[in-house]
Amino acid sequence: MTFSFTSHAKWILLGEHAVLRGHPAIVFPKKDYQLTLTYHPDESPLRVSFKPHNITLEKAIKKLLEHEYLKRNITALRGHVTFDNKIPIGKGFGFSAALSICIAQLLHHHHSCDSIYLEAKSIEDYFHGQSSGLDIVGCMSDEPVLFQDGQFFKLHSQLMPNIRWIDSGPSKMSSVCINQVKRLFDVDPKLASFLDEKMHKATLLAKNALQNGSQEELVKAIHLGNECFEKWQLISPSMQADIDDQKAQGALACKPSGAGLGGLIIALFPNKS
Repeated sequence: MTFSFTSHAKWILLGEHAVLRGHPAIVFPKKDYQLTLTYHPDESPLRVSFKPHNITLEKAIKKLLEHEYLKRNITALRGHVTFDNKIPIGKGFGFSAALSICIAQLLHHHHSCDSIYLEAKSIEDYFHGQSSGLDIVGCMSDEPVLFQDGQFFKLHSQLMPNIRWIDSGPSKMSSVCINQVKRLFDVDPKLASFLDEKMHKATLLAKNALQNGSQEELVKAIHLGNECFEKWQLISPSMQADIDDQKAQGALACKPSGAGLGGLIIALFPNKS
């Protein structure tokens, strides 16, 4: 029987990097970007295809599906797995998380698992080496979520921020940015801890802003988050140029969303009356 599942994208408001060390983060779903997995079982060897065609991803996913971890859960998976993708890849919208969720759902379809979230997180670990679970939660949720240490709670927001998403060009691999932040703990542990705490403060300020409907507090929170990225040296010249451009167009605050050094920038604009 044919099986199909659709996951959506996400974007991070605040909490990047510090979330890996137990601090909170806020993630929003982005439902207009979607990835759909369809599995057509038959008697032929496993085939994987992408729409639009992407031979590199097809090979990577087939290798993943043949990995020992998955072989323990899927016995002799045969047939055709197709992915119809509308999520920008490598831009901070959670493509690998959405992909991991789709594969976890396929696993669940064939061999019931205790938790789609934990299954998807384990699969994303295969891609990134270390996953906080934040992206997985964002791609699984229908509402903004506060995430911390593997626990997550839906935020019932009184303020829906007027966000513009800007593609700031090619980005470094997430692992490069993660390792750059980690190295700061070796070079200047006092500054590194201070920045984690600053991002923590920004995230909680944003949580209160969303729940209280305060755009002014949200502007302050995004400014604080951007200052952390500056100190981490994760804002490339092209990102800074895009941030300056958005502010010239009336943005109240801007920051990278995701790992940094390229990719996604979020710009907060005044709410429309």
